Amino acid sequence: MAGGGASTSDRPLSARDAGAARLGERVAYAIAAAVPLLLIYLREVTDAAAVAAALALILAAHRAGRLGDVVATARRAPSTPLGVAVLALLALLATSVAWSLAPERGAERVAHMVGVTVLAVGAVAAASVGTVRAGARAVGLALGLAAIVLIAEHHTGAYLRGVLGLRTEIHQLNRGAVAIALFLPLAVALLARDRRWLSAALLIVLCWVAVMRLTSESAKLALVVCAVVAPASLLAPRFTRGALAALVGLGMLLVPLAAGLVETYLPDVVHRIVGPSSIGIRAEIWSAFAHYAWERPLFGYGVEGAHGFVAAMPAGVLSEREAFLMSLSHPHNAPLQVLFELGLVGAVLSGVVIWLGVRAIPPMPRVMEAAALSSVAGFHAVAVVSHGAWQSWFYSLGVLLALLFVSTRGRNSRGGGPSDASAAFPLITDRARDTRTATASSPRKFRRP
Repeated sequence: MAGGGASTSDRPLSARDAGAARLGERVAYAIAAAVPLLLIYLREVTDAAAVAAALALILAAHRAGRLGDVVATARRAPSTPLGVAVLALLALLATSVAWSLAPERGAERVAHMVGVTVLAVGAVAAASVGTVRAGARAVGLALGLAAIVLIAEHHTGAYLRGVLGLRTEIHQLNRGAVAIALFLPLAVALLARDRRWLSAALLIVLCWVAVMRLTSESAKLALVVCAVVAPASLLAPRFTRGALAALVGLGMLLVPLAAGLVETYLPDVVHRIVGPSSIGIRAEIWSAFAHYAWERPLFGYGVEGAHGFVAAMPAGVLSEREAFLMSLSHPHNAPLQVLFELGLVGAVLSGVVIWLGVRAIPPMPRVMEAAALSSVAGFHAVAVVSHGAWQSWFYSLGVLLALLFVSTRGRNSRGGGPSDASAAFPLITDRARDTRTATASSPRKFRRP
């Protein structure tokens, strides 16, 4: 076996081991598919779900005798261009703790980001050598159920959340809405692949109603962005991929530059429609952070510097309004936070990581590629208008979605060899093949040459 991992063995793979491996993969993908529903009630569930799914996939690889393949695949990740760029960004992030305005919190965020990165590499490597595909029916039903529950909770004032002893403010449902918007392209693509056109149409309508009736502008924006990018990718996949890679990569510099102008040029009608608690106050937050970001343009204020900025400023430097706006944890704009805390160096590195990441998405059937690109665009849109740069729950959500996409390119579970969906995500693998051959005594048992 490639990599010579601990799972290499000459013993035949029994039907029991093969069945256990398939069960482990199904459990992992069931966890990933259930996350939009779970987020309606458990706002921090994605980290735990990503760990559980990764462990299930790794244990499945072990039972199937493929752990060596997983290790070999993961080891190749740091040597790829994307791997080198990610390591450089993590090194800068860790080093910035030395000049961070909130060093303890910054060190915690560095640990989270390193953990998410290792988890993503291990989980995707394990999924890439699996044999089970995520089913269109299972993913579609899970997402449809999440949309129905979200609609019910919205109309009942989060009644079930109250019964469970959870907070009942409607904005507590926003993370579930974001997950529904970002998972929708994959679910629709899977249903379209299986020619379940009516089911796909019904799911789109259901999710659209669920998301658009909430107060989450982030989820609404993600849904609209996905709806625009998906057909564009279907019509011109190569152009869309290149344009998206360039746009989101350069966005790490362009978004912070534009952030300071949003408050000035945002039309008054927008303020009146959305109110001061939404886009209006965010525009003010962006303007305040953008103004002070250029006082340390190269390396910024250090990881989580946004959190400690107000306390670190001498009295009288910030106006009362600025102090209030900049005390709200982070800029609610990931590219702006990267520039503020890691400077231009960090912004450029982040842009390179995103550009390489989008370009590294492997060739897929056109409908699946359109879904992948639209989800990437949706994630970026949410990060620009809502989330902090180091929120691990959001990255873990991306890991879970990536696992489902990887599973659509899994090996042929019946033949044991590579199918047209082999070599999931070549950014960390070089098309590892299953070299096992059937034994003469039993076609259900395999041994390695």
